[in-house]
Amino acid sequence: MQPHTPLKARPDWFNYDMDVEGWDGGKDDITTVWTRARRGEIEKAELRDAFQDNLRWVLESVETLRTSVDANIVITSDHGNAFGEYGLWGHPRGVQIPTVRRVPWVEVDGENTNSYSPTVSTEKVSTDTEDQLSALGYK
Repeated sequence: MQPHTPLKARPDWFNYDMDVEGWDGGKDDITTVWTRARRGEIEKAELRDAFQDNLRWVLESVETLRTSVDANIVITSDHGNAFGEYGLWGHPRGVQIPTVRRVPWVEVDGENTNSYSPTVSTEKVSTDTEDQLSALGYK
């Protein structure tokens, strides 16, 4: 999911007390961050820095993956974000500008170096769909 909002370097920009519905459209904190940037309340450079911090964070996990599998790995995204281009911020629906539609496509080679040993929980996990959806916050 990362790099994406919420931004690890700036938890103060987000309200974590909202329920799941608060993250899905409408007037939520994700919208507020972009609205605040549009209004000039959050500096463009500061917002970019926070996104770049999230990118560095996720690339640490990509490096773990890259040294844990013998495979070709692709790093990509489902959308980009506007940072003020054409007066737009974030990724508004239906907007066809290059900064939103252009996504990265990076190919890296994976080679298992046996340098990572994942820990596996032996705790019994529910296979009940309703329990799983509830644990993920969907119920």
